[in-house]
Amino acid sequence: MLPSPADRAREATVRFVVRVHPGARVARVASRDGVLEIYVRAPAREGRATREALVVVADELGAGPSRVACQRGEHSRTKLFALTGDAALLERLRVLLGGD
Repeated sequence: MLPSPADRAREATVRFVVRVHPGARVARVASRDGVLEIYVRAPAREGRATREALVVVADELGAGPSRVACQRGEHSRTKLFALTGDAALLERLRVLLGGD
């Protein structure tokens, strides 16, 4: 079911910095100084690590994969991700980033 126009109006987009660590033994997310450290199993080749990082972040937040996008740094370890969602989803991101 598609969100109604009223639901879409209550959504916001937040940008945040991530640092991707490809070739990890286990996929996981950590936060350090307001930056998400994303450890992925995929290698840093042909965008595979970036794609996996997007999925890992979405899973960690309980969001659909289409809610998270890479806006800058596709082929860099430091990236700018964007998350679009309602207040509850954005609050989960704030907590994940180490907010109080």
